[in-house]
Amino acid sequence: MSDIQKLLNITDGYLVYKGQSGATTQAQMQQYLTNQNVVLKDVVTQMWQPTTAYIVGHRVYSKNTAAGLVAEVVTAGTSGSSEPNWPAENGTVTDGTVVWKMIKYATTGTTLTKAQMGYRQPNTTYAVGDILLHESLKPNQYLEVTKAGTSGSGNLVIS
Repeated sequence: MSDIQKLLNITDGYLVYKGQSGATTQAQMQQYLTNQNVVLKDVVTQMWQPTTAYIVGHRVYSKNTAAGLVAEVVTAGTSGSSEPNWPAENGTVTDGTVVWKMIKYATTGTTLTKAQMGYRQPNTTYAVGDILLHESLKPNQYLEVTKAGTSGSGNLVIS
């Protein structure tokens, strides 16, 4: 599994003008722009996108789905040009030629921004079948709880 790239900051030497000490080279600017594209793609791939081909099992989220739900492809196809009206849990919706099913992706006792997005949280109780995201996973990868319990207080290390 490869790591998600760290987002480069434009103020870290990528915007030093010609004639100034340590001026940004064309190679450095290309490195910066490539990094921005890769990181953006990693983020966007996890969100619903219009006119995009999806395979069975692909999961996406949207700010327009109910809290705690994610859409999973049950029939492969290409999404429509505008976002569908997402149904409630276990409901399905046809979007272009894709059929999505709404599933619960995290069970938590508290409401946290990252928890709402499905990210693994420390000291949180999870049930078998809960689906979680983690910063070190590639797009379209997720963790599935196979043994109920409470997560540890430290950072999760995935290798």
